[in-house]
Amino acid sequence: MLRLIGINHVPSDGSHDMAPAESDALALARDLDRLMRVLQCATRQRAEVVDRARIGPFGAMTLMTIADEEPLPIQGLARGLARDKAQITRTVKLLEEAGLVRRSRSPSDGRVWLVGLTGDGREHVAGFRELLADVVEGLTGGLDDAERRQFSAILAKMLASSSLEGEP
Repeated sequence: MLRLIGINHVPSDGSHDMAPAESDALALARDLDRLMRVLQCATRQRAEVVDRARIGPFGAMTLMTIADEEPLPIQGLARGLARDKAQITRTVKLLEEAGLVRRSRSPSDGRVWLVGLTGDGREHVAGFRELLADVVEGLTGGLDDAERRQFSAILAKMLASSSLEGEP
């Protein structure tokens, strides 16, 4: 079972320790924040097993974002990761030097750099996804198959209503 110090456990009966004035939106925000911290902590604890290139959590997040929609313009990658273009350019350069991504000019606009994964980059993404799957398996171990499908459907619906550019 995954546990973090300072992150309270939600009772198994589904009830929350909500203050009387706390809205459903605040309770959900608190629970999502806890879930994100558990995911981040659990993946960091295991990441060195799959992070052969030593790119770290942000490098992994960058690779996985590229994998979602490649080739991706650097500016689109910056928006998707909520970082400035200079930081993304530096990160892409490091990933390129590690042989995980390649940059190419856009055929429709030569001023635009597109970023795509190399074979090694795809292998890294596959390793990170397997790691995440193991972590999620641990987190959802108390759910039955129907609850997992329902949880997955809710997440898909939430993600479909958001955008890569970080705009709700």
